[in-house]
Amino acid sequence: MGLAALGLSTLTGLSRINDNRHFLHDVIAGATIGTAYGLGISYLHKSKSDEVTEIDGPSWQAFPIFSAEVKGAGVAVRF
Repeated sequence: MGLAALGLSTLTGLSRINDNRHFLHDVIAGATIGTAYGLGISYLHKSKSDEVTEIDGPSWQAFPIFSAEVKGAGVAVRF
């Protein structure tokens, strides 16, 4: 799945450059930020899943990074 995501993001970046929406350095900066973020989340998820027991529930509960819910007339956002 990771290779498919990498291929799709590469094609998207090349398409943005071709359409004169971004420069090469914009795409490289975005790829660097995205890769660093993805590796960081993967590392955090792995370390948290090592600590999770069956009582705590499935390890996917470490996500989402934030959540929003409607409360009365407002919206609550949790991080």
